[in-house]
Amino acid sequence: MRNWIKNFAVTNKITVPLGVLLFVQFSTAVGQALYTPFIVVWLSDLGNTSYLLYSLISTLPFFVMFLAAPVWGRFSDAYHARKIFLVLGLLAVTIQYWILLFVETSLEFMIIVIICAIFIGAYQANLIALASLQVPQEESGNLVGLLSITMSLGWLLGSPLGGYAYDLLGAQARFYQLPLAGIIVFLAAILTLFYVPEPKVKSSTKNNPLLPTMEKNVALEYQNGKRTLWNVLVLVAFANFLINASAGGFWTFGFPYFVLGLGASGLSFSLMLVLTTALGIPTSKIIGKLLDKNPTLPYIFVTNVAYLLLYLAIKTANDPLLGLLIYVIPLYVLQLVIFPTITVQLSNRQSRSTAIGIVQGFGFGGSVLGSAIFGYILDITHNLLIIPTIAIILVSISTFYALILDFVLLKKHYRSTSPVRTTLIKIEDDEEKTAFEVF
Repeated sequence: MRNWIKNFAVTNKITVPLGVLLFVQFSTAVGQALYTPFIVVWLSDLGNTSYLLYSLISTLPFFVMFLAAPVWGRFSDAYHARKIFLVLGLLAVTIQYWILLFVETSLEFMIIVIICAIFIGAYQANLIALASLQVPQEESGNLVGLLSITMSLGWLLGSPLGGYAYDLLGAQARFYQLPLAGIIVFLAAILTLFYVPEPKVKSSTKNNPLLPTMEKNVALEYQNGKRTLWNVLVLVAFANFLINASAGGFWTFGFPYFVLGLGASGLSFSLMLVLTTALGIPTSKIIGKLLDKNPTLPYIFVTNVAYLLLYLAIKTANDPLLGLLIYVIPLYVLQLVIFPTITVQLSNRQSRSTAIGIVQGFGFGGSVLGSAIFGYILDITHNLLIIPTIAIILVSISTFYALILDFVLLKKHYRSTSPVRTTLIKIEDDEEKTAFEVF
């Protein structure tokens, strides 16, 4: 892994700004590991008995992010303030964790997370955009893979801590988990503020020997290597919406299914998270490299098929230990690497945050819809064991759309205009090739 990281960056080393952004990813992953899987327990302690209400409280903030992330991305692109908005989002995460220590009802819990989600959308829209501007365009897959690896390391630390605290203290563990999560994310915000510079976007084409006769706007597109393919990005964003309806919904109800339904311990569930994130590290590296070398493969369709097989296997197993061992397969890496990388490849620097905000936002919206469907059906049936069946139905719909998208729509649009293959400008010097200047 050290050799891979060493050869990853343009300068053959991880720069300070990129290192800080990786720590941002790590810190937020630790916070999520200490927070997300245990929401159902905390809400039960606050008096909530409805799975639909639990699903809404757990995922409604993602719907707010779905609306807010593209707006924050647009502001970031327009005002060239990606760093400031990223810090704002991190502070919102910190405040959310600390305020949740004092809530006394499910309603208060929901109000806090929804308000904070408005500002957390600024983090979601800008982290990948800022990081992508630190490396050449043709290394975007490696970059997203590295971010995924860093996220996995955060879950490796946070998951066993959260699971052990749950088994030891039950719902009262939040009084230890949330403060720790808030401190780590707050540190990431401070480091970002002082050590990550705001990228400078060149807007002038004066004295450009390559384009002496072109208009300014055309020259700018040429300088950045390509134009943003918005029509294709919308199709990709909807694919992210559909797959997250099943993947996000099943993730929301993973803890209730394995722990409350099948009887697994909180520690065993957390150890599953540790193992799947550990496996996600090399998987992220492999997928990232593959995306850079072969951008035309049907990645979205393959991801959907993989999820379909996973849910079928879990349903067939109907056993806590065997089900958790199957759930260990790190399919989340496919989502977290493939969709951001495709978004980076289809967008230029000026609209990068907006594009990522749209695709990420649609993913959040899918998680909300899927989780609400899970919760509504569970409130009617009162049977946690049908959770895999619901996931199978939802991912089957997503797989059908992905089949059309990858083999018809993307083949027609994206494959023939891949920025990696046809429109990327290579600037040669004596030592190396880069896709663009970072500053």
